Amino acid sequence: MGGKYRESPVAVGLASNGKLLEVLTSEDGSTWTILLTSPNGISCLFAAGSSWQPRLLAVVPSGVPL
Repeated sequence: MGGKYRESPVAVGLASNGKLLEVLTSEDGSTWTILLTSPNGISCLFAAGSSWQPRLLAVVPSGVPL
């Protein structure tokens, strides 16, 4: 995905079916892509879109009630 859209990986995870899920986004968040890759190396474009917004997580110190 690095060519026209200049997307880079921002998240990766292992799905319950053994496939690797990758989320790629452009630096400015204008585009995003989700890929699924099987253990045999075959990848499939799962979804793509625009206007990616990262979710910022707050870190709560231990012992502090939520």
